[in-house]
Amino acid sequence: MKREGKGQRVKTFKAWIPQQDLTKIETQVAVYFKPDSGWFYIYDGAHMFAAAAERAKKSYDGRDVRIHDTMITDNTLDGVLNGFKAICFAYEEEMKNAAKKKVIRFTFKANTAWDGSHQPKSDISFCGEPAIHLTYEVLYQIGDQVYFQDAEDGKLQYRGKADEARHRHGDAVTIDWTPEREAFFENMRQSLVTLINRVDDFQKNLLVNVDNAIAATTQLLLENRSKDE
Repeated sequence: MKREGKGQRVKTFKAWIPQQDLTKIETQVAVYFKPDSGWFYIYDGAHMFAAAAERAKKSYDGRDVRIHDTMITDNTLDGVLNGFKAICFAYEEEMKNAAKKKVIRFTFKANTAWDGSHQPKSDISFCGEPAIHLTYEVLYQIGDQVYFQDAEDGKLQYRGKADEARHRHGDAVTIDWTPEREAFFENMRQSLVTLINRVDDFQKNLLVNVDNAIAATTQLLLENRSKDE
C-alpha cells in the first residue's frame, strides 16, 4: 500500500470514464483508505461528481456512499467501487439528456405490383400484394442513435440507429418532432386502422355486403348520368 496525502492507495483498476462530449477515456482509477476515519476514497473523475450526484443517488441504493464535489467516499471498499460505477452511469445519462433532441422515426413497408409508374415492392415477408405496414415512434436522438424515454428524467433505452427499423439499415426515416407532425402521423395510423376495421366488418357478411355495395354504386352512377343529361 502506498501512502499519499489522499490516504493509503489500496487498489487501482481501469475504467472508461464518460466525458461531457459522450466520449469515454480509459483511466487508471485509484482507491485510497484513511485509517483515522476508516473510509475509502476515489478522486478520479471529479468532473462527474457534482453534475450527476442526484441521479446517482436515485439509481444506487448504497446507504453509506457519499458523493462530494471532488471525491466519492464509503466505509467499505465494495461500497466505494459500486458508488463509482453508479456515478459513471449517472453522468453518462446526464450528458445524453443534455444532448438529446425529440424526433419521430417513421417506417413504411409495402408489397405492390408494377402499375406502370411505380416500381414493385416486396418488403413484407410471407404476405401477398397489395399489403402495407407503417409505424411511427416518438424517440430521442443523440448523434445517429435513437432512444426511448417514458419520462422526462427516465432512463434512455436504446432503439438502434435513426435510419434503422428492426435493425435493418435504411428502413426508416427520422425527422425532428413537432406536436403537429406527431398528430399527422397518428391521424395516418388511425385512418389505416379504421380502414382495416371496416374491411373486416365488410367481410363478415361478404355475400350480402358486396351485392349491396354493387347495387349502391350502380344506382349512384345512374343518378349522376341522369343529372348530366
